[in-house]
Amino acid sequence: MRRRREDRAVQAELDPVVNDAAALLSGRMAGCWGPGDAIPAWVRINVLAHGDWDQLRSLVDQGGFARGSGWDAALGFLAAELVIVAGDPEGLLTLQRSTLIPLELDMLAREPTYVTPVELVQRVRHELARAQARRAHPSAS
Repeated sequence: MRRRREDRAVQAELDPVVNDAAALLSGRMAGCWGPGDAIPAWVRINVLAHGDWDQLRSLVDQGGFARGSGWDAALGFLAAELVIVAGDPEGLLTLQRSTLIPLELDMLAREPTYVTPVELVQRVRHELARAQARRAHPSAS
């Protein structure tokens, strides 16, 4: 009986960690923050760095512009850029691994980094342009 209680206590401590890890790796980290929370830049791009093709298409289709949030608009715009640049789900995975995950990790290392929607769009577009240049001219790395 004591062992079960200990197991439940350990599980109760691990559940939030496991849930956060799952959110991070599935592109749903922003959902871990509450309304009005100051959300770091790396959390803002988490959906771009880890979201699958359908998640990004959903962001595009929802057209963040309609909801009125600058962040929704920025992420919808960037998702559309990613879909265009990537071209297909395989291209998205390549772009995420080569560009967006390293960008997310760079932002995480500089914690706390808070940016405006415009600053985030500029930073991500800059990295996407660099990725396109590397693909077009591999020696440009």
